[in-house]
Amino acid sequence: MITFREMKSPPLSRTVLRINLSLTLAEGAVVLLYFLSSPSETGSVVFAQYSLPRLALIGFTLLLLAGLLFLFYEVRRLEPRSMGKWLIDRTTKTDMFWLLFVSCVGMCFLVFTPENKIGGFAPYHARIMPLFLWIGVSSSHWLVSWVYLQWAESKIRRLLATTLFPAALLIAFFFSRTIYDRSGFVFQIDAINDYWQMIDPALLQTHLWQSLWHLHSQPPMLNLFVGLVLQYFPSTNQVVFHTIYFFIGLTLAWSVYRLGLALELPAWLSLVASALFTISPPVVLYEHWLFYTYPVAVALTLAGVALYHFVLKQKFGWGLFFFSLLAFIALSWSLFHLAWLISIVSTLLFVLPDRKKVFLAALLPLVLVTGWYLKNYILFGEFTASTWAGMNFSHPTTLRLPEEERRRMIQAGELSPFAQYPSFSDPESYLNLLPDTPTTGIPLLDTTKKSNGRSNFHHLVYVETGKYYQQDALHVIRSRPSLYLSSIIQSFYIFFHAASDYDFLDYNRQRIPTFDATWNRLFFGQWQMNETLEERTKSMSLRHTGWLILLAFLSALFGSIRHVWSQKKIPGDAKNVLILFMGFNLLYVAFAGNLFDLGENNRFRFVVDAFILLLCLFRIGKSLLKEHVT
Repeated sequence: MITFREMKSPPLSRTVLRINLSLTLAEGAVVLLYFLSSPSETGSVVFAQYSLPRLALIGFTLLLLAGLLFLFYEVRRLEPRSMGKWLIDRTTKTDMFWLLFVSCVGMCFLVFTPENKIGGFAPYHARIMPLFLWIGVSSSHWLVSWVYLQWAESKIRRLLATTLFPAALLIAFFFSRTIYDRSGFVFQIDAINDYWQMIDPALLQTHLWQSLWHLHSQPPMLNLFVGLVLQYFPSTNQVVFHTIYFFIGLTLAWSVYRLGLALELPAWLSLVASALFTISPPVVLYEHWLFYTYPVAVALTLAGVALYHFVLKQKFGWGLFFFSLLAFIALSWSLFHLAWLISIVSTLLFVLPDRKKVFLAALLPLVLVTGWYLKNYILFGEFTASTWAGMNFSHPTTLRLPEEERRRMIQAGELSPFAQYPSFSDPESYLNLLPDTPTTGIPLLDTTKKSNGRSNFHHLVYVETGKYYQQDALHVIRSRPSLYLSSIIQSFYIFFHAASDYDFLDYNRQRIPTFDATWNRLFFGQWQMNETLEERTKSMSLRHTGWLILLAFLSALFGSIRHVWSQKKIPGDAKNVLILFMGFNLLYVAFAGNLFDLGENNRFRFVVDAFILLLCLFRIGKSLLKEHVT
């Protein structure tokens, strides 16, 4: 950081300040003249033909001008006093850059956003427009001056990684989202009414906490999030969902960039990688889809940043933040089992020297996740986050049997009668087999249909149903191991498809078919798209395989294993611990996702795509550096 006394040329800083303050004052005077001369709004006239809103704008402008005049006077003094010294000192600080950058971007957004996009704010938009323009234009030339001072003080190269590159990344993010929205993208909220994972919207609005407590089929976070938004923003929930996911996307962009720096990639390479990843069709498609996949992907990436800082700085807050993110993931998606969380905690207790700090930071998040499993065990007799596991497990096992063989095995008593039904059949089908399923008085567990007519897949009957499906799946593995092995191969085949090649994203993907196909061919090595779910679970095609994804995954996985194995001092080295964490998650998602389910495996991989990209670049960079040294 540059302080006032450390500057080589204080007069230059003061001269730049005077120029900027003069320009800002002149721009403000133009705005004041506009407010004084233009016709006032219709309404009650209270003084000199000016309405109250116009008087408020005039008063606010005068207040700003008075403050600027005071600062100008302070900077003009031969010996600046406290306020003048403070302003000169802050002029070249990094926090001043971010203040100006956010102000400039925010004003540009308010100026150029169509009025039909801002809802109830539209009537005030035109009135306040001159103020928006003034602040935006002023922020722009202050930003230019900030960069000039950094260059004059020979600090620009040091500030590229911490300031200018992140700003460029944010600009790329905003610009790309504008283009995608102009192409017709909308935020998909059909999950609320159509998806099996969602509780009946009527119950989310009227019996949220009761329903969440008795939810056995899913971890609670997605339904909790949707329920709160539906309750507090009933008429504008789509805008709220979109806004939240937009800022989640900003977090992802920043996290990928920071992980690149943590892996000691060159700042320019980290910028390029994070920018390309952020603007890619898969990332933007998932960002416009209300489901848990995108928040989990962002939380896992951000967790990598938190872990790096926890090991580097040894601050308890970073550790608590890291383990809280892991708890959020485990309580959002049952793929990330309690065993996954315990494995990470145990590994860090083993490799990090301050075991007490690790234990204390992990204690509360671990208790919360374990508590959810215990709740399901007490209420439903199942120590799990999802009683659907058995039905999911039937996809690569029981349901892969030929129909005639399945019937024969049912008749012979090798499989239960449940094997005759596709998984996730309607509750009535299973109630025919389990007529003694009790009535609880809890709407979530008793009703077979949601209020919109869709099947309620959270009915109590699914608890017992899942056990039969799991028993059948295990029997098929024992009796037909070759069938299960072929299913695993098929799962890995789907795993290496582009993440955007996924049926539930089709609505927005149809808006960019050429761009999506070109991107997938260029960056993922997948030449052909739009393979149906039935096709990809029954056959394989070289043209539908993402060969570059496969190569990058293998490079990232084995590169991280080799790096960790070769390091003798993992404890205390933040980069090595981070690589261990990233490599472990690649391995976990690949096997946990592909051994126990079949069909959506490329969506599973999406949550670690950022890790694959960065570890692959790290491996390539390390190899090139080794060759250069040799």
